[in-house]
Amino acid sequence: MVAIFSVLPSAVYCALQFALTEFFDQASYLWQCAAGFSGVIFALKVVTTYGMPCRIVIVKFVFEVCDLQYPIILMCQCCTY
Repeated sequence: MVAIFSVLPSAVYCALQFALTEFFDQASYLWQCAAGFSGVIFALKVVTTYGMPCRIVIVKFVFEVCDLQYPIILMCQCCTY
């Protein structure tokens, strides 16, 4: 599963960069970085919690949320810093 989530998004991202380069005739799209490994970890966390029954997770000793929403809350929390 790690191989799928690490190779497939990077391949799609590279294909998108190549398509944008060809469409806009601008090579700057080829010099941008692909998705990082943190995206792979986030995708794995979402997939592993998707099929499980809802468990309560406490976030920062304040919130009680279902573990299905926990990865999304973590992502929003990281974006606010």
